[in-house]
Amino acid sequence: MFMNLSRLENKRIRLQVLRLVDALRAEALTVFRFGRMLERELPFYDPYDPDRLTRYGRAAIVARLNDGFAAQHVALANVDTLIEQLAANAQAAPNWYQQGLLLLDCAHTLDVEVAVYEYMLIQLRVERNADDGRSPSVAHDFLATEQERWGRTDEQVTASLVVARFITNQETFVANYRENVIKRHRLRRRARLGQNAE
Repeated sequence: MFMNLSRLENKRIRLQVLRLVDALRAEALTVFRFGRMLERELPFYDPYDPDRLTRYGRAAIVARLNDGFAAQHVALANVDTLIEQLAANAQAAPNWYQQGLLLLDCAHTLDVEVAVYEYMLIQLRVERNADDGRSPSVAHDFLATEQERWGRTDEQVTASLVVARFITNQETFVANYRENVIKRHRLRRRARLGQNAE
């Protein structure tokens, strides 16, 4: 969750992700159209067209999306759920409909990710009850909340970020991140909650 939230900290990235939602919906619409053509048994439609069969399998869809969007944004959409190839049951409209529904699920996943981020950002701004021009970090506030919840030390949290490859494994950088980011956000959160409790 922290990694996903940290990707969405940038407003430009959130807008790109929302454009990706539209692209996934467009892919779904095309897949539904092919399913409908199969269902209607149109004489000019070849359900065994190899280009069409591979074009709407997972690998081809992901490759198309990666051409227009960053791979990490595409990964946020949980595209692993898509059917790898439709070729085995290409003549069955329900298989195309299932792929279309999976594409809509991917779009919904991204839509929810952005909505959750924006909700948490609004909540954080309200809790801060101050506008000092500095935008709060939803990702690091979430991390501080989880750190407190699970009773993890700053060292443990920083080590987990190294393992996740969020930060580099250089001793000076790790120490600096632990002191100037992890600890700072944890103390800010405690101070904010202390002020709100009064």
